[in-house]
Amino acid sequence: MTNMTPTNAHDDSNTKPSILIVDDDSEVLISFKIWLEGEGFRVLTASNSKEALTIIEEEEIEVVLLDFRLGTENGLAVAKMLNEVDDDLKITIITGYPSYATAVESIKSGLFDYLSKGESNEKILETIKKAIQTREKELLERGKIISKKPLVKFIVICKHSLIKELLENFSLKNMDYRLIKTYNSIEYLKQKAYVPEVDIAMVCATCCVETFDRCIDFFNKLYQMIPQVKPIIFNENFSEDEKVDLIKIGVKGFFSIDMKSETLKKALTLIKKGEIWTSRKLISRAIPNGPEYIKNYLSSNAVSFTLSDREKDILKAMILGLKNKEIADKLFISENTVKTHISNVFKKFKVNTRTQAILFALENKIF
Repeated sequence: MTNMTPTNAHDDSNTKPSILIVDDDSEVLISFKIWLEGEGFRVLTASNSKEALTIIEEEEIEVVLLDFRLGTENGLAVAKMLNEVDDDLKITIITGYPSYATAVESIKSGLFDYLSKGESNEKILETIKKAIQTREKELLERGKIISKKPLVKFIVICKHSLIKELLENFSLKNMDYRLIKTYNSIEYLKQKAYVPEVDIAMVCATCCVETFDRCIDFFNKLYQMIPQVKPIIFNENFSEDEKVDLIKIGVKGFFSIDMKSETLKKALTLIKKGEIWTSRKLISRAIPNGPEYIKNYLSSNAVSFTLSDREKDILKAMILGLKNKEIADKLFISENTVKTHISNVFKKFKVNTRTQAILFALENKIF
């Protein structure tokens, strides 16, 4: 993994994550300031509660590292004062005299974390970055505006805890690639009153779509909730023909979940720009004449046809991924009757397969 510093994307100091160090030891303030600025953060310092409160009132601060013994002041009391001014602050007590009792007291007081000054730089950095990410997730969920923009914002729809943990760690270590939220299924996403605005949705095939027929319904729901999202599929086992059709309905890539960090960053960046992450062969098959292909395809294939009400019912069931027997049971008709109606739909659409019929219906906005 690369350095966690967001140096390439955040040249303006006003867009860097802002940290306030509060300590009565000037040498601690200087050393932390030099170190964390070198890691790409905007660092402010205060030696007492009065200075800290003034900074909190005048500046947008994301994370506070607060000495537990601040001269004659108690760090927990100071933390309470700071949170009264800005309750979105993520405050971590950092002390040269760690103890179990004070750690428990700090966490019970609602502070983000408790660290010893003797912790490794890596541990302190990890805590800072986790605090920043937690704060931004909470702000997004409450619909608040965040001033600092990551390069790429994405969500993950997957049930596998190990995969979610892998992508959460990737986001923690690469601040410009922000994992906003993980969901076990698209139904969990639908239940949320606030749906985050994101660039990319990473979708686990084994958890969400399994077969191509179910992809159609899944991506219809996803586009309704996040119209501009660019979907990526991982853990998939689709054929090349199915991948071509998925690209036609907006899927922007097919990922191996164990790809290296640098490769993942490159892929996410390109996909946000509108490119497709798959083989040239598949792209040329899906979009043979360049970016205007789909628009031209839609206009040239906008033919006139009429479906009966029963044919429309069966087509809707096909889009939902139902098999012939399931359609028959749902509509109280025989399988042979279902097959006859599907054959009529194929003839009217001038297609040969269920997949082609579903794609034609979606592209031509039949419903």
